[in-house]
Amino acid sequence: MDWNAIWSHIRFASPATQAALWAGALLVVAGLSIWAESRRTKRSTPDAVGFMPWTFIALASLFIAAGLALAAVKGWRAG
Repeated sequence: MDWNAIWSHIRFASPATQAALWAGALLVVAGLSIWAESRRTKRSTPDAVGFMPWTFIALASLFIAAGLALAAVKGWRAG
């Protein structure tokens, strides 16, 4: 697999495709933060409270990913 060719395709992709890639990355972030929140709620010691707002991170990532996906679809439909 030639990583330089893949990077070249990503770098010179249309703005709609780049928005879709960012949306996909944010969906991964949202999935990881949902997983982290479920781990936090199932912890064995209730006094070991974390400081990361996983729910907010998940919701913000999903909201931004939805906007980017909408922009990507609009860009692809416009041509």
